[in-house]
Order: sequence, then structure tokens, then C-alpha cells
Amino acid sequence: FDANGTLFGLIGTGTITNELVLIDTLTGGGTKIGPMGFKSGQAIAFHPDVANFAFSYHLFQKWNLMSLPVEVPDKSLNGLFPAALVQSRAYTYNGGFTRKDTLDNRTGYWVKIASASAHSIIGTPDSTDTIGVYPRWNLIGPNSFITPVSSITTDPVSILVTNFFAYDDTGYVTADSLMPGRGYWVKANAAGTLQL
Repeated sequence: FDANGTLFGLIGTGTITNELVLIDTLTGGGTKIGPMGFKSGQAIAFHPDVANFAFSYHLFQKWNLMSLPVEVPDKSLNGLFPAALVQSRAYTYNGGFTRKDTLDNRTGYWVKIASASAHSIIGTPDSTDTIGVYPRWNLIGPNSFITPVSSITTDPVSILVTNFFAYDDTGYVTADSLMPGRGYWVKANAAGTLQL
């Protein structure tokens, strides 16, 4: 944005690269202004009628317990993260560990990361507020919004028999809120749903 509130963008791919563009926020169209004078740039285009979230993962150089907090067109592990960053496939838990190449929203996954870094993804918010659980340990992920554990209810009532556990650079920690992008273990004594 300039001082008048005009939105500008940078074309980073296609047949015209590294050009400054005036972006019409009502139509999503743009008018080329001119070259930027440098060789490398990136841009993100947004649809004017769709709310987008930019989500940043803070990844550890080890196994990370994570989830997919937004809706994206390509949910494959390679579509979400650069190949050089990921050292494994994703693993979820369904009474035993299952290897996955594509991530589902509201599910937790173990993924091994090559180097500590921040990595951002863009998507539309996931506002689904129910997560299915089974009478065992469950590996879940929240939607796009921070959810205090104290506000979570279950159907049927009182089926959770443990706290929610996250995993960070020091090991397992008890969670007081479910944070988008993180994965959580929780044990239930009956099948049902969590209401976030």
C-alpha cells in the first residue's frame, strides 16, 4: 500500500516477471506500472471475494507434531512444504500409525523436518468446529482459530480422560489452548465428537 491506500503487487511468475502492478482490490485485476529493477521476487494473488489466512509454521529440526490449519487446493505434503525441508512422510494415528502423503484438516501428523525454520502457507479459514474422536488415543488438529481447552465440549459429555498434549522443542507439554497448525494427543473413553 502507498500513502493513499493504493495496493501494489509484484509479478513473480509467468511471462512477465518482477514488474510492479497496481492491483484493483474490487476485481482482483491489475495494471502493469513498470519494472522493479531487480532479478528475483515473489508475489501472492488473492481472490477479492475470498478471505485468506497466511499461516506461519515455526518448525523444529526434528519430528514435529502438526496439523493443517487452513483449506488449500493442494494438501499434499510436497505441495505444502519445500521438498528440502521435509525428511519424512506424514504419519497420523488411527489405533496405529498410518503413513500419509496428503494431509486432512483437523487431524494431527508427525512430520520430520530437516532444519529449524518458519514456513508460511496461504489458505481459506477452516471454521469447522467438530472433530471426531474414538475410544483410544486420538491425534487431532484444531481449525484456523485458537481454542481454549476450557471451552471445548464433547458429545457425549465427559468422554475425554486426559489433557491435550502438544509436542515442542522440549518434548510433550500440556496444552491450555489448541493452536492452529499444531497437532495434539487426547484420549477418549468412547466414540464421539469434540466441539471447539
